Amino acid sequence: MKKDFRRDCYIVNQGLYNKYRTYQTKPGEVIDFNSASLARPYPETFKAVHTKRKLSKNLELRAREEAAKLVGISDPNQVIFGRNTTEALSFAYWLADVDKGNVVTTDAENESIPRIFREHRDHGNTDKSDGWSTFADKEVAERYGGLRTRLKTKSTTSVARFVRSYDLNQVVNRVDGNTRLVVISHVVRNDGRIIDIKEFARRVKQKNPNAYLAIDGAQALGNLPLVDFKDLEKSGIDFYVATPHKTLGSYPLGILYVSDRVKSQIQSLQGRKPEEQLIMAGMIPDIYKIRPNVRCHLNPARYQSLVASIEKLTKEGFLQQNDFSKKAEYLSELKDYFVQGLQSRGIGVNHVGDNYSPAIVSFTISGSRKLVRDIQRRGVFCSYISDTDDVRVSFDITNTKQEVDRYFELFDSLRKKG
Repeated sequence: MKKDFRRDCYIVNQGLYNKYRTYQTKPGEVIDFNSASLARPYPETFKAVHTKRKLSKNLELRAREEAAKLVGISDPNQVIFGRNTTEALSFAYWLADVDKGNVVTTDAENESIPRIFREHRDHGNTDKSDGWSTFADKEVAERYGGLRTRLKTKSTTSVARFVRSYDLNQVVNRVDGNTRLVVISHVVRNDGRIIDIKEFARRVKQKNPNAYLAIDGAQALGNLPLVDFKDLEKSGIDFYVATPHKTLGSYPLGILYVSDRVKSQIQSLQGRKPEEQLIMAGMIPDIYKIRPNVRCHLNPARYQSLVASIEKLTKEGFLQQNDFSKKAEYLSELKDYFVQGLQSRGIGVNHVGDNYSPAIVSFTISGSRKLVRDIQRRGVFCSYISDTDDVRVSFDITNTKQEVDRYFELFDSLRKKG
């Protein structure tokens, strides 16, 4: 699927990227600083998914247990799976009774997120036509023909301007007595800004104690040192959605963590038509006895990829229980090295420090979009973010300082040519 969007720019050299994701490129042929978009699975994860063996019936439970540990909870029944983050979060429409009120979110969200609450559809992006949802890797895709129907929801979605100011008042002021759900990013995808979500939750609850809160952790879990859902739940947060294919080196999978308050609402999913909420076997824990509404099971390879990635991170010391401090430290060193490269070229970087993710660097120069296009055509993947006219570079543990050096060699060459 082509991911060369009307505004943002993620992937231009699609053919090379496809070869890279399936390990058909030569060593050094590609530099991938695009993990905030869609990272290549770790080698161990790729091997685990492509090894022909019978998958254990306990694999789903194992994946739920491992996913629960990532945020410090012991109950795997607080974990709902989707084919991607958008689909996982779409369950919040029913679990928060959104059709009885309105939604407040921000312009920091990927376009697919506010759309969840405006229309019901096949958020798994089965036919690969949706440029704003994770494309369905054929290695883990389900045998499912897709849902072509799109239905408008009953709710109203209000999108606050937030990206440029990071003023929480812009969001909180839109909350009223009819607000059923508020959605905000933990780490903003544009530049890696970390939002004080506990303070945000406190202020939302002051406006409307009954409102549900959903945190988009797509850029957070796996890159920040710690995400403790038990602690967040005490602050009034009901949903936390994570994206292991961006931060944990897995294949596409969406993880939705739900609070005890939400668990009592899960029966509201019973009897939903596919046109309202597509439910495959393997998405909802069996304990709730929610019947799937399509004859399809979530591909067990998705579970396998998550488990394999967690095993790798644990084995190499980047993950201990729900502590990603070692991974964050590695990413911080790489980010500092990259920032030094920018600064030595007279390019200012504002997005550094404790308030920003260790995995993301963004900077603005003249011709940012053209630079990203040109550099991607030569096998170096990074992103262009139109909202802020930024080049976004994002890291994972597979990246090295040597790759940073090579990035700047090409960077200098292209800038010299103009």
